[in-house]
Amino acid sequence: MADLPEDTLVYLLGSRYCETDRLSQTAWDLFGQRPTGWRRVQAICDYVHQHFVFDYQRARHTHTALEAFNEGVGVCRDFTRLAVAFCRAMNIPARYCNGYLGDIGIPPQDVPMDFAAWMEVFLGGQWHTFDPRQQHPTHRPGPDGAGPRRRRRRVEQLFRPERVDALSGLDR
Repeated sequence: MADLPEDTLVYLLGSRYCETDRLSQTAWDLFGQRPTGWRRVQAICDYVHQHFVFDYQRARHTHTALEAFNEGVGVCRDFTRLAVAFCRAMNIPARYCNGYLGDIGIPPQDVPMDFAAWMEVFLGGQWHTFDPRQQHPTHRPGPDGAGPRRRRRRVEQLFRPERVDALSGLDR
């Protein structure tokens, strides 16, 4: 873990929606024998994609990774939270991201776009995009670590120092 940037360590911790402590044994049982690195992360995404049903009608904003795992149903944020929790339980830094699907290279559709969730995983010294819900080939990095253009989380973009400086005068 010494090769991780200092701010990356937080992406190994559990959270309110990603209960790594309660999913750790399950993660190791399911993925502990998989090759490490990219292949293990892809195995996690494949598992979540194949074992869960997407259903807007059963969505709720308080749904946790453990609840999604037990119920086998959710929306993109639930797929992502579960994959993030599994990665973190296996000491793979992962962060939850959200925005629009076009942000990660999914071609536009003929229907209005909805907000979406995906994750970024720290492998080979950089962040790579994975989407356990969509599994779209344009943003699945290969075993060599080469992948799509990376996207910073919208919160990080909003609070860049130059942006904060520009917005600080708005409250006057």
